[in-house]
Formats: sequence, C-alpha cells, structure tokens
Amino acid sequence: MNKALSALLPIDLTYIDDAIMRYSLTAAPVFLVQKVILMHVIRDGSAKEEVEYKGKLVTKKDMVLQKMQELVDKFSELNDRNIEFVFQVSESSDPTSKILKAIQKNKVDLVIAGKKNIAEGSGTIARLLTRYAYCTVLTVSENPQVPIKKAIVPIDFSEMSKMAMKNAIQIANRNHMELTILHVYALPTGYTASGKTPEEYAQVLLQHAEKRCKNFLKQFDFGDIDYKTRLHFDIYGNNEAKIISNISLVEDGDLIVMGSRGRSALAATFIGSTAESLLKQHTTISTMVVKDKVRNLGLFGALLEI
Repeated sequence: MNKALSALLPIDLTYIDDAIMRYSLTAAPVFLVQKVILMHVIRDGSAKEEVEYKGKLVTKKDMVLQKMQELVDKFSELNDRNIEFVFQVSESSDPTSKILKAIQKNKVDLVIAGKKNIAEGSGTIARLLTRYAYCTVLTVSENPQVPIKKAIVPIDFSEMSKMAMKNAIQIANRNHMELTILHVYALPTGYTASGKTPEEYAQVLLQHAEKRCKNFLKQFDFGDIDYKTRLHFDIYGNNEAKIISNISLVEDGDLIVMGSRGRSALAATFIGSTAESLLKQHTTISTMVVKDKVRNLGLFGALLEI
C-alpha cells in the first residue's frame, strides 16, 4: 500500500452509507485512496421508471445519482485529500455478481462494504464480496471507531498472514495505533496417539506456538509501534472466529486485519472458513481481509467467465 489507491463502495441508499462514507474519508486503512467509485445496483430492472423525488419526476436511476451526489456533498468537509468520486448505477437481479464484475473492470485496489449490526449472520453481500473479490475488502460496521486506536491481527504464519501483518504495520505507522497480534491454536485430530493428556499436549502446542510466533515476527520492522502478542488455546476446537471476535472486544480493538487463507493461488483468491465465520459474528468491529491483488487478478477474471 505504497501508492495512490482506488476503492469501490457498494451503497444501498440506507443509513449504513453514511458510516462507510465517513470511514472512507477519515480512517487510516484508506488513507492512500484517491479515487472512490460509488456503486448502486437496482435489483428490479426499473432504472428507467419515473419516480417523484423532491417534487420532481425523475427516473429511478437519476434519483440514485442525485442521492449519491448528496452523500458526497454531505461529507465534503471531510474530503481534505480531494478524493475523486465516480458514480455508477447498474441493473441486475444478482447485485453481487454485478459488483464483482465492476471490481474487475475498474481494477480497484480495495472494496469498502457496510455491515449492519442487525443480527449475527447479517451482511450477506459484504460476506460474498469478501469471499470472491480478488482484492482486499474492508467491511465497515455501523458505528466504526475513528481514529483507530488498536488493531487486532490474527496470524497463522502463512504468506497471507505475512501480507496482513505488513498492512497492519503500515496502517499503525500512519495512525499511531497499537497492535495486538493474535494466534489461536487447538488440539489436532489424533493427538491421543501421542499418549499425552489434553493438558500435556496443550502445553507442547503452547511452546511450539511461542517459538513460531517469535520467529514469524522477526521479519517485520515495528519501529515505534506499541504491540503485543497474544496466544489463545481453542479448547473446544473449530471456534476460532468466535475467539477472535471476543478477544477483539476484550482488547478494545477498533479494526481486525487478517489475511485470506490458502497457500495456492486459487485458495488465496477466496477466504477461509475462519475469516468468513468472523464476518458472520455480531460484532461492531470493522474487518479488513487482505488479499494479493497481483496474484489474484488474472484468476479472478477467468473465474467470472465460467
């Protein structure tokens, strides 16, 4: 993230749009964004139908364009970076696919999607975009904390964790925020063959996790960043997303930065079960899922043609 970036913001013309607009203009993770594409997809194929808006008859598409301009004007005082805004209104019965194609066509670097704090499992389009977009996706909650004071960085020592760590460090340097680096570990299937009790094996795993974490962090220059590591044993297994969500709340985290899972190009284009489960949690913390745009772009385009 060392150059001017472009971002795409899917908006639904509801209250969540204010949150993602304000976040886009003020939050550290999007500090380098210089071009923002506001996109709205009309689902019912009625873009040319006339509706009354502010005492005038206009097409539904024109109404959406006016609302987009009003949204930009509403937060114009926060646009001290002179971000360029572009409006795009489309029609489709499948908004997610339409947005994904726009992401690919415009070769954007970042998607910023809103997630309403209605209930656990809400934010379906945001989750689908995070799952399938080739680039990094930032999911913003209704009331995101700005400025960001602390970010939680879950790691699994993979290449994508390395990329997420680099992004988190860059964000922290710009925003003077703290980092909590989190690793969750659990008993592997078949551990009983070792002859050790769960407690004994957990102790071995802890020592191994401490060593791997120390070696992993050696490759980064934290400078003056205030950071700490936290290792957590998932005693029940398969509960990593809930643990990350709960620890982020306990730690007063304002942002979660994590890499997409997968060690192959195909797997890393998407997100793993932990990241996806995390997005289903009823959490008010914004989440950035980091992806390798350069590696994923060609594959993503090919998949859209399937």
